[in-house]
Amino acid sequence: MVNFTYSYQATYPIEGYHSNLLLNLSPDSERFAFTNSSAEQFAPTHEPSRAHSLSRDERNRIQSRRGLDRFRKRFLDHDLPGKEHALDYLQGKYRRNLRHYTVTHSCSSIFYFLKFIKKNGKKSLSGITRKDIEAFVEHEQDRDLMATSIKNTLGNVYIFMSYLVEKRIVQPEILLKKVRIKVPDTLPRAIDAGDIKRLLAVVDDIRTRAIILLLLRTGMRIGELLDLKSRDINLEERKVMIYIGEKNFRGRVVYFSDDAGAALQRWMEIRDPQKEEVGDVVVQGAKLSIL
Repeated sequence: MVNFTYSYQATYPIEGYHSNLLLNLSPDSERFAFTNSSAEQFAPTHEPSRAHSLSRDERNRIQSRRGLDRFRKRFLDHDLPGKEHALDYLQGKYRRNLRHYTVTHSCSSIFYFLKFIKKNGKKSLSGITRKDIEAFVEHEQDRDLMATSIKNTLGNVYIFMSYLVEKRIVQPEILLKKVRIKVPDTLPRAIDAGDIKRLLAVVDDIRTRAIILLLLRTGMRIGELLDLKSRDINLEERKVMIYIGEKNFRGRVVYFSDDAGAALQRWMEIRDPQKEEVGDVVVQGAKLSIL
């Protein structure tokens, strides 16, 4: 029996676009349903601004600033030990223009680590030892978090420790024998071919079909699709130029299959050419759309 659910939440910065898109395969009907959990007709929370004209770098800085400001308040509200050093360190990440995911996850990891050591009686960072980090890892494991999540959090904590060693706030010995998390080496999960066929069989909208096939066949990230311009697509050579990668800021070329090319060709033929200057693939209403 097949039970497949895919959920994607899209939030467009500044304009306040917010929508949950669900793809469900019901075991009873054995059919995919494409639904919008928010409302049939989506309306932005306020009047559109210039967000469509913002570059990826500008949007990234806005999201990073929001995440940093949110955690700054939490650091101060909880009066955590070494909060001034933590905020200086995180501000440095923001200045380096790292991905907003990186900045926000670093904020979260360090916040919960400092909150933990405060609960364990530490009043300053200078007293942190390897045992504190070991206890923090065990605390995270007791929360039934995935090993990958704990490993990523631990990595952020150790990068912060390196910063503190450089500032001579903690002793360098804390980096000599690091705590290690072994993560299972599993194969990536893929959607079953039968599920893909049933999904595509009920997608009648030309635009939606082009989006799904392009994501499926190229492995592009959602953010990369949202920044895609028509001039980045070469239908003849079946390739897409991604000039700035979503995760690592590195450009690359991805290739798509014949079925994705056919779906994309159909959409390019009927799309509004006047929207070319606006640019790209955006969250419009409750749908992902290529303008």
